[in-house]
Amino acid sequence: MKKLFILLLGVLGLFVFLPTLVRAQHGPSKDMLIVDYFSRTPAVSMPYLATIRNEVMAAFIRRGRYRVVDAESVAALQGSSALGLFVQQATPYAIQEAARVRRESRLEAIRSTGTRYLVSGVVTQCAFKQTGQDAFSGEVTFWLCGYDLAQNEQLEPQTIHLTGSGASATEALRKALEGIAAPMEQYINRNYKFTTRILELAEPDRKGRRTELYVHCGTEMGVRRGDLFLVYEQTEVGGVPVQKEVGKLRVREVQGPDVALCVISRGDEQIGEAFDSGRPLTVVSDMHSLF
Repeated sequence: MKKLFILLLGVLGLFVFLPTLVRAQHGPSKDMLIVDYFSRTPAVSMPYLATIRNEVMAAFIRRGRYRVVDAESVAALQGSSALGLFVQQATPYAIQEAARVRRESRLEAIRSTGTRYLVSGVVTQCAFKQTGQDAFSGEVTFWLCGYDLAQNEQLEPQTIHLTGSGASATEALRKALEGIAAPMEQYINRNYKFTTRILELAEPDRKGRRTELYVHCGTEMGVRRGDLFLVYEQTEVGGVPVQKEVGKLRVREVQGPDVALCVISRGDEQIGEAFDSGRPLTVVSDMHSLF
């Protein structure tokens, strides 16, 4: 009877422990990101405002790091203005000043959804001009501003300017918008990072150097070949916890939803020594890809 009781306790313990074990095997979870309403200057039509906002939303979805949510689909956020990050005259000063007077009630409504990031914007230009017979040029300019609700801080605003040409005004503007992917990816990589960890170091090379390692993220977080990461060691300065950069990684091969093989492009000795010693290391996505 005693043996049966011990066996039952063991089985029960397995069921309690198993969910924790399964969670530990997964990489970092995706943060929620809400794309809020955009504003416009009077010269920009509503259809182009909607098109540009949709293109911004699509860029975040393509990057694959976030659970992207349209503010229009959240009942608590419908019909409200865009956080107060922007005003109608969209100059750099206006954007910075508007952030100071944003409405706390809007932020609280967004926090209640469990989101980490908020993105809003203002479209300041969507214009064309005829440059010749059956020849037009188009220009699109918009500001983007994000907010990290977990850190309670505004991210650095950025302007994106696109140009295009075509046989008609519509084609010229369409060509301009087709160039949105590259600047949007740079903006996302610079401002919307994620954190993970080193799983293990790869086998040494012929010279005994540890030049590769595995990180705990993959396709589930939108990781691609060529993505960059910075490695930080958690240490103390005068008793105050700090993060010290000790190396840099480049993804060589994405090996699944939660694993990527990386080349250590800087700091192989520091990373190897810290990892082997069991000292805490943090891996943070860097701002751009090499290729």
